[in-house]
Amino acid sequence: SFMSDVSNEDLISLYSNAELFVFPSLSEGFGIPPLEAASFAIPVICSNSTSLSEYTFFGDDHINTSAQEQLIERLNLFSETRSVSYDLSEVQEVVSKKYSWESHVDKFLSILKS
Repeated sequence: SFMSDVSNEDLISLYSNAELFVFPSLSEGFGIPPLEAASFAIPVICSNSTSLSEYTFFGDDHINTSAQEQLIERLNLFSETRSVSYDLSEVQEVVSKKYSWESHVDKFLSILKS
C-alpha cells in the first residue's frame, strides 16, 4: 500500500520497527531514505544508479536493481540469513559523519572562509 503525508513521529516508528529497507529506485535526486534507514541501523538494499552510486558503504547490497535477478538474490539471502554484507554500525557512523546537517554546515562555512 502507499502512504502519504506520514508524520515525523510515524516515520520514526516505521524505521524503528523495520527489519529491512529496500530502495530499488531507478531515478533519484539525492536519495535521503536509504541514509535515514542506515541512521537507524536498519539493513539496506539499495540501488547503485544515479545519485545513489556513491553509497558504496552498502557493500554487496548496493546493487543494480534494474537487474531483477540481483534484487531477488539479495532479498532471498537476507530472508535466509537476516544479515547484510556490511557492518551496520560502521555504515551508521559514516552516515552520521558524512551526511549530517552539521557536517554540511561545517563544509559550507569552510568554503565561505576560504
